[in-house]
This record gives sequence, structure tokens and C-alpha cells, in this order.
Amino acid sequence: MKVFIIGINSFIGSCFAKYLKERDIEIFGSSRSSEPKEELKSVVSSYFQLYLNDEFDSKIFSNIDVIIYCAHSHKNKDNIKLNIEGIKKWYYAARKEGVDKHLFLTSYSAKENSLSEYALIKYELETFFLKEKQFVIRPGLVLGNGGLFLRMKKMIESYPFLPLLDGGNYKVPIISIWALCETLYNIIKNPKPMIYNIFQKEMITMKELFQEIRLQLHSKCFFIPINSILPLIFLKSLEFFKIPFSIKSSNIIALKENQELSVKSSLDEIKVCDISLREIIQRLIEHRE
Repeated sequence: MKVFIIGINSFIGSCFAKYLKERDIEIFGSSRSSEPKEELKSVVSSYFQLYLNDEFDSKIFSNIDVIIYCAHSHKNKDNIKLNIEGIKKWYYAARKEGVDKHLFLTSYSAKENSLSEYALIKYELETFFLKEKQFVIRPGLVLGNGGLFLRMKKMIESYPFLPLLDGGNYKVPIISIWALCETLYNIIKNPKPMIYNIFQKEMITMKELFQEIRLQLHSKCFFIPINSILPLIFLKSLEFFKIPFSIKSSNIIALKENQELSVKSSLDEIKVCDISLREIIQRLIEHRE
């Protein structure tokens, strides 16, 4: 089997590429960078530099069995148009080359009329891929040494104190990176296109997550409850002036909008069992996986 991962240099893309390589699946990939991450150079058979909505040769998708979409741009003034049109362009080019199976990674926060630009983009593309009878993957917060979780861990490790938005009472669904990779692998073998909700059955609070990370790191970081309006204004200001920061305003907006899960987890259906929050954090900190 040949799998093409668009956005292979992303946290999820790179982890899944290595997972598939261990199972003797041939990996192809692309990202905005001129070359793959160092750890992926021995993993990919071919690598391509692709930008959303730029011109490219559709032949890069020839003889591919499955395409997985992990790419997303936060760095353009017209992100909605760029992401939606760019990903559709890749999809149509791949279909032209005979690729029938497409897995689109979205987010549990995707919803119509969201105040988060990220959630709006993901919802629009979810709708598109479902109409095309393709596979839509909705992970919760992915716990692994990359992405948003890694940024949280580094802050708890480095700072003497951190703000805890609205006391940390906001809930979030979680999934470990290992369970997500196993799930994606099982879905690749599954002939049934649909939405797959990839998260544990029970949500956790941000306070529980932060406290568990602090415990496992033996950190003395002190959490200060604050009203979420202040950091939201701060992040919006940074984004307006194009000042990079590890957390986006869309992270807070999506968190506030998604305090109830309207759908159930698909893990039982896919026959994947994740480990507990404590076991996940222990494994990530002890083994740096």
C-alpha cells in the first residue's frame, strides 16, 4: 500500500508516517518546507514541497492508494479561502490521478457558525469530504510530544506560574497519539466512509490536565485562575499585529464553545482502547515519545 500524507512535517503527520513505516507501508509526503524533518528522511520514499493553492503537478499523486490531509495554514490574512480552496484543489487533482480513498483530519471543535476561524474552516471541509463520500476524522486534544500539548508541557516546565482560564473548569476530550495512530491505521483498512470521533468517552477538565502534567514533571508551577476575556484580548492583539505566539485565540474560543459532546466516541467501533490520562502523561514524560 502507498500512503501520501499532506502535511507530513506536522506533529500528527510525522508520527503517523513513522507508525505506518513500521508496518511496511510505503510513505509519500508533502509540506511547506523544502525538505522533510530529519527523522522522516529515512521514512519517506518521495517528498514534495506543496503550498496551499499554489500550482503543482498532479502526477505526484499517481499510483497512491490513500491520501491523508494533515495540512492547515494559520499564516494568511485570508485563511478561510486559502485552506478550503487549497485542500479542494489537492483533492480534485488526486481523484484525477485515480486516488479513491481520502482521510481528512478535522477537529472535534468543527461546527457551523463558530466564532473560531479554525473551526469554521474544518466544518466547511468536513461537509465537503462527506459529500464526496470520504473519511472524516475528528480527534480530541491529541496528547503527545508535539502540537498544543507539548506547548502546554513546556510552559508548565519553564514558568513559575501560569494562568488557568476561568479556574480550569473547561472540559476537553482527549486521545493519546498512539491511540490516534492505531485508529487511523484501522480506518485505512475500513471500507466504510463516515465521520469518526476519535477521543476517549469521558472528557477531562483543563485543571485536571494541567495538574497531572505538573505532578509528573515534579514542577512547582503555580496556577492562577483568571477570567478568559483578558488572555483572549491579548492573543487577538498579537494576531492583529502578526506577532507569533504558541497559543492562538482560536484555541480559547473552541474550548469555550465545546463544553458538551453532541456525538459519542468511535473508539469501540474501531476496536481501539486508549490508556488513562495518568498513564499517557507518564509515558510521554518518561520516554519522550
